[in-house]
Amino acid sequence: MNVVLRETILLAVAGILVGIAVSLAARVAIQQRWPLVHIDRSNEWMLGATIIAIVGATAGAIYPAFKAAQKDPIDALAYE
Repeated sequence: MNVVLRETILLAVAGILVGIAVSLAARVAIQQRWPLVHIDRSNEWMLGATIIAIVGATAGAIYPAFKAAQKDPIDALAYE
């Protein structure tokens, strides 16, 4: 169960970093193309989105990880 949750959190953090980088790059590109358009960048929104993403990813992975932890490894590998 620990492995699945660690992988989920790692993927969530990677997605968060890529999402923030893409959104900041898009902000710069939009402001260069249309200088009168104001796009607000708020650290509070980034922190809130980060918390929501990590909590959502963890909540979505708990049940499958719990079910996988209860299965016998020999039975699970028999279908491979």
